Amino acid sequence: MTENRVTEEKTIGELKAEHASKTARIMVGYLDATERIRQEAQPDEGRYLDRLSDQERMKLLYEQKSAKADEAYREAFDAYATQTEAFRQEHEARVKALSQRLFGVANADAAARAATASESELASMLDYAALAGNKDLAKAAFVAAHTRGAGHLVGRYFDEAAPDARDLYQEYSQRLPQEVLERQGDVGRVVQKPDLDRLMPPLRAGGA
Repeated sequence: MTENRVTEEKTIGELKAEHASKTARIMVGYLDATERIRQEAQPDEGRYLDRLSDQERMKLLYEQKSAKADEAYREAFDAYATQTEAFRQEHEARVKALSQRLFGVANADAAARAATASESELASMLDYAALAGNKDLAKAAFVAAHTRGAGHLVGRYFDEAAPDARDLYQEYSQRLPQEVLERQGDVGRVVQKPDLDRLMPPLRAGGA
């Protein structure tokens, strides 16, 4: 994948913002739907509604509200699950693209050498790569430095060999951990069934 292709795609930050906006709209829509159901004080107009007692009316109202609440819940649950899965796939694809761009080393010998080098040897590899204009060697040293958390060497790599990749590396650091993605996938934790009793109007004093 070329660098231009990577930078033209949505960034992790953009994907996060888009996901947050879409899930927020889903939840607001769900809350609005349950609020509309809660405000209904009478059963839907029906053929025999005028023949029902107050108790029968309340029973019918409860049944109708229960069915509407279940439908609103299923729609919100499915929409949230669909959006969460879409975000997971887009996030995974973006992280993979960034990883290939940042950490793909074409020179197997350089990669093997860097993997077993000490930090001082990695610094020497960066020195040599800068003098020789050897980008593969520089990247191999960078990958090893990143793996070990050697931030000073990572910084040198961007300063001396690949300044254009610095933004991609910063974006890569914004990726979500797997456990966060798994929590997001637990849709039932976020989209919960409404409390049907709270959707019913309060009983009148002395009423059924």
